[in-house]
Amino acid sequence: MIEVKENVYDVIRKNIKYYRKKRNMTQAVFAEKMGLSHDYIRQVESSKSGKHFSMGSIQTAAEVLDVELYMLFKDDLD
Repeated sequence: MIEVKENVYDVIRKNIKYYRKKRNMTQAVFAEKMGLSHDYIRQVESSKSGKHFSMGSIQTAAEVLDVELYMLFKDDLD
């Protein structure tokens, strides 16, 4: 049986935040490019609200951040 270290949404959340910051993009700018509210991005990145990105939003995030989609699912960025 494969051991899962983290919830896949937590991995995606961390990776989106990582690539957003790597590109010096604020949450507000990212939200605008994603077509989502700044508050929603803040809630998703904080993980405390229980909200997460939909599959469509994950695809859009990859495009906005200029990364391959699979990169947002990797749990070993370092």
